[in-house]
Amino acid sequence: MKRCCHFEPRIRFVRTYITLVLLYLFAAPFGAVAEGLAELTVSERAWLKEHPTVRLTPDPDFPPVELFEQGNFNGIAADYVEILQEKLGIRFDIRQVDSWSTSVRQTEARENDVWSAVAETPERKKYMLFSAPYIESPAVIIVRDDIRDVLDISKLKGL
Repeated sequence: MKRCCHFEPRIRFVRTYITLVLLYLFAAPFGAVAEGLAELTVSERAWLKEHPTVRLTPDPDFPPVELFEQGNFNGIAADYVEILQEKLGIRFDIRQVDSWSTSVRQTEARENDVWSAVAETPERKKYMLFSAPYIESPAVIIVRDDIRDVLDISKLKGL
C-alpha cells in the first residue's frame, strides 16, 4: 500500500507521541521484570554465556510496536530489546526483512531465534516457545475529534 507523503510528518508525530505514551504506561511493569532478570538460574546463565548473540527478526512495519526507519530498528519492542541486551550482557543480531511473512518463514526454518513482539497462536506454538507477554495492545480505531460516528471495520473502507 502506497503512503501519501503529505501526511507523513503528522503520522510520524502521532507515532512518536503514541510510542512515548505507551512507554510511559508500560515502564513500571517492565522495570519489575527487568530486575527479576538478575535472578537467572545457573543453566540459564550458562546458556547465555554460550550464546552471546541471538538472532532477532522483527516485523519490519508494525508501528508503534516495531518497525524499521532508515534501516534502524525502532518502536516499543526495540526499546525493550535494548534493555534486555544491557541487563543480560548479550547482543541481538537484528535482521531486517521485507515482510512479516518472511520473518515467519525464517523462524520456521530455524534461521531466526526470537521475535520481539508477536501474538501467541496454536500454529506458532508448533515451532516457538512463548514467554508471558510484556505488552498487551488492544485493537483500536483513532480518529479526529470531530468524527462522531460509531466506527467499525466496514465503515473504514476508502478512508
